[in-house]
Amino acid sequence: MTPTITSENATNSAVTLVSSSTDGNQWFFNEIAIEGATASTYEATASGNYTVQVTVDDCVSAISAGFDFEVIDPSEQTITFEALANRTLGDDPFTLTATASSELDVTFTSASDKISIEGNVVTLLAAGRASIDADQAGNDLFEAAPTVSRDFCINPMKPVISVDNNNTETVTLVSNSASGNQWFFNGEPIEEANAASLSATNEGIYALQV
Repeated sequence: MTPTITSENATNSAVTLVSSSTDGNQWFFNEIAIEGATASTYEATASGNYTVQVTVDDCVSAISAGFDFEVIDPSEQTITFEALANRTLGDDPFTLTATASSELDVTFTSASDKISIEGNVVTLLAAGRASIDADQAGNDLFEAAPTVSRDFCINPMKPVISVDNNNTETVTLVSNSASGNQWFFNGEPIEEANAASLSATNEGIYALQV
């Protein structure tokens, strides 16, 4: 009896071919016998024509009807991930939005210790610059998309000035931030005044930026 071929587990890059005979099979690819391909199934991964023939006690069947398989190469895809606005430490968590041209889901990751990401929700943890990667891993139809990275600043919270030694000739102004300070006097930055405290010796308006 002439064997027949059915298929299962088909994807764009492979298919399992199944012979109607459990024994004595010899698979062919483009009319050439495939070395060692004598099981009742064969995993086809190349484009072409597949057939099978069955031998029992030196008795040989006719060759089956051909099964044509074509490998479809995955398509390229891209990610659209818009620039991120700067934030201020203490702001509420915010949601990321990115789309893949394949319409597959995009994932977000970051190596920064200044943020945490759960799904597409970002929580601010510390001031500084953070970077977020958007990725799409692809599937049988699409190649993995090139990673798109976006960075943004997490600005420090507005600093608060407290006063030590009040009602004395020299007042000490103290920032609530231990680092990154720049003191101002009458709207102008004070040269090298970057410590967490400042001795105010002149009358005027003092301000602070972190």
